[in-house]
Amino acid sequence: MSSVVSSVKWSFSTSIIRKIITFVLFLVIANIFDRTQLGIYREFALIIGFFGGISLFSSHTLYIVEKDDTLFQKLLPLILILTLLISCILTLSAPLLGSFYHSVTLTFLLRFSLPVLLLEVLRQYIRSFYQKQMNFRFLSIAETMNVLFYSVIALILIPFIPDIKLFILIFYTGNLLELILLFHQCKPLNIFPKSFTSGFLSNSLIRSVKAAKEKLHFLFFSTSATTINMLLLELPVLILGLYFKPEHIGNYFIAFQLIMMPSSLITMSLSQVFFSKFSQIDTYEYKDKLNRLYDIEFNLLIPAFLIYALLIREWIPVFFGTKNILEIRWIVLFLFFKSMSLFIMNPISSFFAILKKPQIEFYWSVIALFLSNLVVYLFRHQSFVMVLGLFISLSVLIYLSFNWLVFHQIKYSISRFNRHLLFMFLQVAIIIGIWFMSNRFITTMIESPYILLSTKTILALLILSGYLFVKNRFTNNSIITQVNQLIRTQRV
Repeated sequence: MSSVVSSVKWSFSTSIIRKIITFVLFLVIANIFDRTQLGIYREFALIIGFFGGISLFSSHTLYIVEKDDTLFQKLLPLILILTLLISCILTLSAPLLGSFYHSVTLTFLLRFSLPVLLLEVLRQYIRSFYQKQMNFRFLSIAETMNVLFYSVIALILIPFIPDIKLFILIFYTGNLLELILLFHQCKPLNIFPKSFTSGFLSNSLIRSVKAAKEKLHFLFFSTSATTINMLLLELPVLILGLYFKPEHIGNYFIAFQLIMMPSSLITMSLSQVFFSKFSQIDTYEYKDKLNRLYDIEFNLLIPAFLIYALLIREWIPVFFGTKNILEIRWIVLFLFFKSMSLFIMNPISSFFAILKKPQIEFYWSVIALFLSNLVVYLFRHQSFVMVLGLFISLSVLIYLSFNWLVFHQIKYSISRFNRHLLFMFLQVAIIIGIWFMSNRFITTMIESPYILLSTKTILALLILSGYLFVKNRFTNNSIITQVNQLIRTQRV
């Protein structure tokens, strides 16, 4: 069995367990906290992630793609100093950020963000050690323990103490548990430099700065590109939160949990594993796998996920009530197209780092961020749904342009990809058309909301079954055959 397939299986199977647990937790807290509190939680988590990415300075990415294993020890002192400095900046800017996002609670949380930021940076940094070793089994177990711990504690306490600050504390306590597990497992490997305690400033830090200086070109462009890409991915929260009330961000958070979190089951598993593996092999070894991977995504994953998205829109009133239901349903549909583009992009999202050309991704990111912010600024006085729809439409084109840039670098057939892409869009349009026409007919025939919802669920299963039957019956290479071929590709 290929190490890639084995790693994907571990990452994917444990991700399913984690998503089921967090989905149950999400249903509970979404009915306890109001939309404003959910928006505050989302904004705080993203701000921490944003500043954490800057603090890491792409050192974890450099360690994975470089052959020099000593970089893990060399860069750590500099990363800790950067984290402390950025934590001070974040603490001092807490009132400003809180006023931007119209939240006193967010100001309070950011004032005490130093330990949280340090925790997140160390956790991500140590995770890179296991990623490079392709030890996704232990990574998956540690992350699952994290999710299980904070979910159980939250389910016990939050119903009796409905405070968003307590929930955030519980969430990051789970991350602390994961850090302890990761550190304990690799502690015998002496991840801290020997001079870390005795001569930190004079020895370790100077050595760390020297190592970073030698790779400054990669670190600067990679960090800049990663930071901008995060802004692009989370612009609806980080940027739209400046123009719209936290309640809209709360609605976006609900839709995000329903669509983007399930899609990350596959995309994150693929991107982490393929990044680690592609950094170790030659170009000719992964072109065939990309062909098979895109065949599976275009012909199975994306159409199946579309049917899930269409069905979950009908279940929103059951889970969250009818408040702002129309806005959430529109956001769910928009986020499907965003997740679709990420399905396509994520397996090759780190190729410019692997090719040691992060400057190309940086220039692409700057242009993409400018265009995205321009659209938001020009239409900021329109409704939240309209602005979000325009932004996501532009995002789909931007993410596809990233694929074309990568394909140009690795000499992958762009014309073949475009043909498959157009055919996939045709399949998506047909499925959406069949769903809404059937949905409209059923709604006029059935009055009971419970029977109607059950019928729509059966309809979704019938559409998916019919689609799979047609694909396997009338195409030369069935989906099942394609999956088996991907799994049985050469041992590495």
